[in-house]
Amino acid sequence: MNTRLIKYNQAGFTIIELLITMTIVVILSMLVTPTMYARIQQVNANIATQTLLQNAQYMEKWYGEHGYYGSSESSAVCPALPYHFSPQSSSSQYVISGSGTSGNSCDGEGYSLIARPICGTSQANLGCVCLDQDSNIMQKANINCNNSGGLCDCIASSAIPNS
Repeated sequence: MNTRLIKYNQAGFTIIELLITMTIVVILSMLVTPTMYARIQQVNANIATQTLLQNAQYMEKWYGEHGYYGSSESSAVCPALPYHFSPQSSSSQYVISGSGTSGNSCDGEGYSLIARPICGTSQANLGCVCLDQDSNIMQKANINCNNSGGLCDCIASSAIPNS
């Protein structure tokens, strides 16, 4: 009788090879994830800056037409801004409003536009983005649009004005 040894040629990976591969993938993802998250936050802040610049163009056009930054000559209230959220989508990260050089309004001398982060978003702990009439941009600012005294708090979704 002719006996042959039957060899099984099975192709595939051993459990050790799979574990090593999975370990390498996990280590690489741990290195890349924080960098990607920080980049997304920076992109969102840059989009808020662009939205503030669009509103600043509107404010300058308003000033050119009326001769003052307020909604009327004797008013220190900002005119209604065309862009209230950044980005202009259902997943907004910031609420845009005006705050003037003499408080929470626009005055004859100038204005500051502020983008406050919305609570519960990736931007919530990064502070405000501000832009003034001289095109000075400040990221990671406080509610007064300066860097003295920490970052501004996020605004709760329930406190967002219906504009």
